[in-house]
Amino acid sequence: MRRKDHQVGFGKSFDSFLSIVTKNGLGMLILIAMATTFTSEQALSQPKFKKNLGTPLIKMAPPGLKAHLFECRGGRIVPVDTSGIIKQASDFFVAKEPQLSELARQYNAANLGTEYFTFEFQAQSGDEQYPNLPGILLKPREPARGDTLDDVKNPERPFRQQLKGLDPGKDALILIVRPDSFEFFRAAREVIQHEGFKIGWHPWEKPLQWIPVGGGGFTID
Repeated sequence: MRRKDHQVGFGKSFDSFLSIVTKNGLGMLILIAMATTFTSEQALSQPKFKKNLGTPLIKMAPPGLKAHLFECRGGRIVPVDTSGIIKQASDFFVAKEPQLSELARQYNAANLGTEYFTFEFQAQSGDEQYPNLPGILLKPREPARGDTLDDVKNPERPFRQQLKGLDPGKDALILIVRPDSFEFFRAAREVIQHEGFKIGWHPWEKPLQWIPVGGGGFTID
């Protein structure tokens, strides 16, 4: 059964928002978002996405299930982790000009990032739907990093060690699938499901960006 269309936006389904990260003092949900509006059906209809992905029946995740975001890129899987910049992001997203641009300058000068991504703070995200909202662009580090399929199958490698720290009854994995990694995704999904975890996934081409908009839950297989 094909996935239903889900667009990112206030008052709509938030299938494309993949992981609730925190709440700031004003109570606005801060979520991992994408750089442009996304509809699963539109993306999957493109020739480059016409792969046999074994598309399952999609349903909303049960309440209380925590989402952990990963990206499948270049035949590797990497964690999308923004926990190290929660304080900076919270301050940044509630700031007004000229403080907003000044914070962007300060944070970018600090070269904030993780082992897998650098973070670029932007006073205006340039997002097609919310161009004037601030955003934090997640830029993959080079050369390619992350676990290969052989690594995913190895219980001692980093990705599998991360899974050991999660609870299949409380945690789910959301996978961003790049056009070059469909076959990798299918093989990795088998390993993840064998470990008992629920999975949600989204084919995606655009950069990852963190934008402050309110939202709801996420979908899983």
